[in-house]
Amino acid sequence: MRKKEDEYTLELKKLEATVLPKYIKIRENWDREHGYTKTSEYTIQSLNSTINCRIDGFANIKEKSYFTIESLLDVYWSELKKHKEDVLYDLLHDIDCLKYFELFMRRYFVRKEKELSRNKPKSKMYEVWFGDNNNCFGLMITPVYRYSFQEKKYIWENDKSEIRKVDFRYWSVAHVLKTGLIDIEKGERISFADVEELIEFYTRVFYDKSKSEYEKLIMQKYFELLKQHSDYDKIAFLIPELRFKKEKLHKYRLDFTVLSAEGNNKSIGFELSPDSTHAYTHNIEQKKPYEIKGEEIERWGNEIGKRNEYDEEFSIHVRTFMESDLHDINKCFENIREYIIFEEDIKGEWDKFRQEVQNDLT
Repeated sequence: MRKKEDEYTLELKKLEATVLPKYIKIRENWDREHGYTKTSEYTIQSLNSTINCRIDGFANIKEKSYFTIESLLDVYWSELKKHKEDVLYDLLHDIDCLKYFELFMRRYFVRKEKELSRNKPKSKMYEVWFGDNNNCFGLMITPVYRYSFQEKKYIWENDKSEIRKVDFRYWSVAHVLKTGLIDIEKGERISFADVEELIEFYTRVFYDKSKSEYEKLIMQKYFELLKQHSDYDKIAFLIPELRFKKEKLHKYRLDFTVLSAEGNNKSIGFELSPDSTHAYTHNIEQKKPYEIKGEEIERWGNEIGKRNEYDEEFSIHVRTFMESDLHDINKCFENIREYIIFEEDIKGEWDKFRQEVQNDLT
């Protein structure tokens, strides 16, 4: 990474002599047109500052994550287009200044890649627990086994100082392969050498013990997806039976859950709710109030309460597949798959603009 940063710095240095006089001319023209009085000499440092100081405002780097320079450039340029009175907008229409800008941004991305690609999750999500009371497992971000003076014993907990520094996407398959899982009963960490071992564990603990044919079909399709990919940082760990609390006495579990810290409304739970397994009231949304019996009202209230509390506590939206939905299990899994695969938000805006500038020269 340092080598790449040095390469960009060297290329920027080579361009300075060409870019500086152009920057000064464009800047002075812009000042006159907008009634600004020059207060200091325009230098390469002031050009760098002009580019740098707009990054947070245009790209919102404090809240958004960027895993590629292309996605960062896309957002930066899309926002800059809304501010055509900005001097930087004029600068980027000069091919040499545009090249300098892109090199500067690429160096910036190399320097800040870990920070840019990491949204710190809510503290409540530093550890999540899943499984039934007899098979409960924890997924932590930076698990360490150390003595707790509060509990007066050794426990597994997160090293909070390292949470933003990890080299994997939170709650991805790569995350599980890196940290393993915590067995709450044994107080031990379960490690996986590869994805095949993870699938074997998932099969033995969850697939084989599931009494729902629909859950098994979803798991089968998830296993197939894992076998088709090799970049496990881009695939979410499909969490089975996410618990509302770590303790044995707790209210709810979700059939499957996908977690993400990469933006709002990215975490989602999936409930497979045929009448036979969840006692879900059939077509209750279509019934009139006088048609709903007291027991059905209680069941419906429990379902709504479950959704509301997962949303309030963990910002997890819950999607329910009804019996009629589950008859097309492929369609259900495709809906889940949209959340399992982490996709980059690259729209090609920057490449399109750069090509336009280059075409104007020919």
